[in-house]
Formats: sequence, structure tokens, C-alpha cells
Amino acid sequence: MTIIMSLKENVERILSQIELIRAGRKYFSDRPVVLVAATKYVGAEVVNQLINWGIRDIGENRVQDAEKKFSRMGERIFRVKKHFIGHLQTNKVRKCLQLFDMIDSLDNEKLARVIDEEARRLNRIVPCLVEVKVSPEATKFGQEPEELLDFWAKVRDLKNIQLRGLMTMAPFMENPEDCRPFFRQARQCLEKIVAEFGLDWPELSMGMSNDYPIAIEEGATMVRIGSALYQGVI
Repeated sequence: MTIIMSLKENVERILSQIELIRAGRKYFSDRPVVLVAATKYVGAEVVNQLINWGIRDIGENRVQDAEKKFSRMGERIFRVKKHFIGHLQTNKVRKCLQLFDMIDSLDNEKLARVIDEEARRLNRIVPCLVEVKVSPEATKFGQEPEELLDFWAKVRDLKNIQLRGLMTMAPFMENPEDCRPFFRQARQCLEKIVAEFGLDWPELSMGMSNDYPIAIEEGATMVRIGSALYQGVI
């Protein structure tokens, strides 16, 4: 019971904080902010409890792990939108599309074309976010900011992908305020490509457990939160 109540309290606290920051921010204040629960490190039982307490979006990093977890969740798996948030290899695309509702980490043209082809075979249109690399870290993936316009020009005619916005990851900083320039750059990238092509790209996914308040202030419409949800639980 203690674990369940801790999870409930964490969800309620974070959802309340998200709404409070969103209401007072300067950028995209009219847009809601979706909490995507990053569930990589927890089992099906914990994910089901998250759903009980109001979580409606979950994110997984690995296709194989997600397949096992989703199969153990019963009917609750149909009550959430499932986001793929990790680096996706082309040989995992078919299975990924069978499991997930949305791909939040489209990071290169080859992957876009494989997703489009597999989606065509499955007779579906896949919502995707383009990952933009604003961090200098070599371990981060994505399109460089100066490559975004060219990337869009190359994939704009793909019929079975629906691009919905951008995703990014800031480098980890001891002081979350130091992440602000990276989030600001991602928002400016979104504003630039929307203005250049007249696109309806409503989503900007950025911010994690250590820095999501700053990300929301800078315009995030999705935040991917894991460890902050599980304090006192795992």
C-alpha cells in the first residue's frame, strides 16, 4: 500500500506542477503539456498502477523489452498511447509499428523511409517527432539544427508518416537552469521550420525528471519523466 500511495502522490504532484508552470509560461501557453511516463525501468505492475492514477501516455526505449511488458499489462495497455522514445534501428521498425502508436525519435532519412514503407504495408499513418540534436554530446542522436529544413524537404512526400513536431534531449546538468539554452534552441528550431514551410507541427517533446520545469517554461508540449515518478517506489 505504501508503494501504491507513493506512486499516486508522485503522479498527482508532477501533474499539478506541470499545469502550474504551463499556465504561467511565455511560450505556447495555449498548448497542453502531456506527461509521457518513461517506463523503461519498471515492470508491468507499476505501469498499470500509473494508468490507474491518470497516466495516459507511456514511453519505452527498446522494442523487445516493450513487447514483453505490454503482453503482461492486460486490458490496460489499450488505455494508453504508447510512444517509442529510444534510438530505433531499421531492423526493428516492423515490430515497433506493431507495438507503438507514435515514434518520438525519428533521427535520420533512412529510418524515415523504412518507417514509411512498413507503415504502408500495415495500412497506417504513423505520427512521428523529428529528433533534433542540440546537445554537443556524441551519444545523442538527431538532425543538426541547420539540417532540419533540408531533412524536411527530403521526407515531406512520404505518405505514411505524419510529422508532428520535434523532440530533443539536453545534456545532463547539475543545475537544471543550465539546460535552458538547449531547450530554447529546440523551440527556435520548431518555430523556424513551421514558419518556413507553413507546417502544423504542434509538438515539442523535451525535458526529463531533472529539468522538465525549465523545458516547460521554454515551450515543451511533452515531457518524458521517469525517475521523478518512482521516488519511494523503486
